[in-house]
Amino acid sequence: MVPGSLAAALRLKERIGVAYPSRMKVDVTYRIVIRPRQRLLRVRFRREDGKSIVLLFPDPSQFEAAAQKADLSGTALQELEDDLAVVAQMKEPTHTRCGLEISTEELQRLDATEWREPQEFNLSFERTSEDKLRLTAREVDPSPGMMSLNVYAEFPKENFERLMSRIGMHPREVRDANMYGSQSIRRINEDEVETLIDSIFH
Repeated sequence: MVPGSLAAALRLKERIGVAYPSRMKVDVTYRIVIRPRQRLLRVRFRREDGKSIVLLFPDPSQFEAAAQKADLSGTALQELEDDLAVVAQMKEPTHTRCGLEISTEELQRLDATEWREPQEFNLSFERTSEDKLRLTAREVDPSPGMMSLNVYAEFPKENFERLMSRIGMHPREVRDANMYGSQSIRRINEDEVETLIDSIFH
């Protein structure tokens, strides 16, 4: 569990009755990014129109501190506390909260200001054994100041066609699909990457 400081902030807001502007709903995806000698927390806010903002933190506690400083609503603080508790123990690549209610002003105070179309990724596959494939999604043109994100996952070869269908692709859209290395004909966006990864792990 993360420290109880978010909960303390929530109780304070309830006592003083803080008011907040009109709110929007966003999906929040947390991903632990492993770099040499580093484990970073990547947080993606996604609006209903598909545009998103990506923030990177040295660790979950830094995101917690940023949330406190941003003076979020009591409900948002409580949900973030729940999320960080999951992130601290998660064994899967990502954790997503759907429908977080938050205002533009609160996001701005989190330094989440530039909404962009979903990031694009090159998708490729490599055979790792007779019956398994390894998916690699490499981010193209990351947001300014961000490191490129590479996503990996291994899955049974027999699931390849079903997996491609989840993002509306046919196996023939992957060049050299029967070879040891292959790449999709078109790029995919981050929403499609998350769909693939979720399909593999669930």
